[in-house]
Amino acid sequence: MRLIPPLVLLVLSPFVGEYLLGNITPEPSTWAFMLLPLVLLYGGGALLIREVTRRLGRGYPTMFALAVGYGLIEEGIVLGTLFNREYLGLGLLEYGWTPELGTSPVWSSYVVGIHSVWSILVPIVLVELLFPARAREPWLRVPGTVAVVVVYLLGGTLLGLGNYYTYRFFASPAQVAVVLALVAACVVCGLLLRPGRARDGRVPHPLALAAVALVCGSGFILVQENGVVPAAVTLAVMFALALTAGAVLLVSSGRAGWTVRHTLAAVAGAVATYCWAGFMIQFGVHGYSVFGLVGQVVCVGVAAGLVALAWRRSAVTAASPSGSASPA
Repeated sequence: MRLIPPLVLLVLSPFVGEYLLGNITPEPSTWAFMLLPLVLLYGGGALLIREVTRRLGRGYPTMFALAVGYGLIEEGIVLGTLFNREYLGLGLLEYGWTPELGTSPVWSSYVVGIHSVWSILVPIVLVELLFPARAREPWLRVPGTVAVVVVYLLGGTLLGLGNYYTYRFFASPAQVAVVLALVAACVVCGLLLRPGRARDGRVPHPLALAAVALVCGSGFILVQENGVVPAAVTLAVMFALALTAGAVLLVSSGRAGWTVRHTLAAVAGAVATYCWAGFMIQFGVHGYSVFGLVGQVVCVGVAAGLVALAWRRSAVTAASPSGSASPA
């Protein structure tokens, strides 16, 4: 029973980050084949971030900072989508391509952003809500945490080698150095963030928080899809949406009236974003297929069921302030 929460997180991270988003090719063999390496990389990364944060006595802001670092490593080094213009043949870097940077700020901000929130932070928070009695404590002992490091590195190695075999591409030493410097900055920021004391003030209704997460999350995904307006405008809108959602959650969660229900509402809004976006990406990238449709419906059903279960389990602690989402 002690290992159930970490095992759930190992699976939930790739489930939300890839399957619910509709990224996986709609073939049963591909879904099954990709699960293990994604569990190792996504699940291992999420669990490592969660364990380090809780062992240090920190909260969700620290997790988010470390999650940004995770996104940079995955997309900059493991997969190389921040620099490989031929990745998947989808022209991911063409919109907003900046030769001086060797990347597209639009794609870089988008893909690192969605990994930070949906691949890492949302699964962590959801699992903690599913197991509220152990939400603030480490789930693993030191040897277990070391094992998670090995799991994460193994996942990165497997996906990295597979990616190199497919594209014969790897980021240049200078690009890797820049990515690692940014990751180091994320780690430092995460370590500097500390939970603060609850302040007086009004807390928005949980439904309002869910709406903010849904609207800002949906806008963040949709705006980078258009490719019509100048890239600088798109980038500005993306940052405005991200900062709006972040400010609302950070300020509200630092007030005394914040409860676990508010945390769950924000997570529900984020999950709902991927529920609809998964259909758009599944059909837009892979085309329509019966398996793709059925698969997305099943994923949405599982996600909705997990949110509902978390809501039910949170009923016991709904009246108690939740410091786990407090600002640093």
